[in-house]
Amino acid sequence: MNAPRKFRKKPVVIEAIQFLEAGSLSGFKSNRVEVAAFLGKAGHYDFDTGSFLISTLEGTMQAVWDDWIIKGVKGEFYPCKPDIFEATYEEVDAATEELVVCCQDNCTKPAEYRVFWPGQPSKGMCREHSDKAVVAGNVLGCYVHVEVLR
Repeated sequence: MNAPRKFRKKPVVIEAIQFLEAGSLSGFKSNRVEVAAFLGKAGHYDFDTGSFLISTLEGTMQAVWDDWIIKGVKGEFYPCKPDIFEATYEEVDAATEELVVCCQDNCTKPAEYRVFWPGQPSKGMCREHSDKAVVAGNVLGCYVHVEVLR
């Protein structure tokens, strides 16, 4: 019997842009030109619907204002609703591709350190959480390596 198993998304860096229509969070200015440049030939703005039509691996999909448009790891594009995007992705510093905020639940402090645990992906952490991680690693006898990000 093949029962369902749990999986964690691999930590990859993607590019994305949020489509902001006039009157939304953009301060009453649309970013249609920037979105069109980001999509290139993979999509176009539909003036009749006020949305972007995007050629995806699954067919043509529509991105309405406030949707995020994601460029995947193989260069493919697809739209993503804001709530799903926020639950799935966290912003990285463009210059270093390091995490901008701490990875710990509900922590919005800047990530000041990258913490490495044996056999696990590194995590961006604020000072408080990285100190706790180092203490926990020492208590458990694991080797923990910490790099300063800022």
